[in-house]
Amino acid sequence: ADRLLELLASSFDWDASLRDPAAALAVLGRTRGDKVSYEEMVRLLLDGRFRTRDDGRSFVLLSLAEAETLRRILHARLQAGSKPLLEQAPSASVLFV
Repeated sequence: ADRLLELLASSFDWDASLRDPAAALAVLGRTRGDKVSYEEMVRLLLDGRFRTRDDGRSFVLLSLAEAETLRRILHARLQAGSKPLLEQAPSASVLFV
């Protein structure tokens, strides 16, 4: 339960209601004390009940090298005073490591 709480807290830090291990276990059909596999944790993190802020969002997974390159581009454009990276659409970029 401690590792499950750690997973939920690091994934859903903005909403305390999404950090309830008992609710997460219920979604998986498990009870306190049951072991949760890696595949079940992935399923939990992808479950719509835990993705309340994702409507209308798109996500991209990047390798470390790709993320470093994107960071350099963003900083170079800011320093040059040029237009935003995605000027045609309302957007925001966040890099989580």
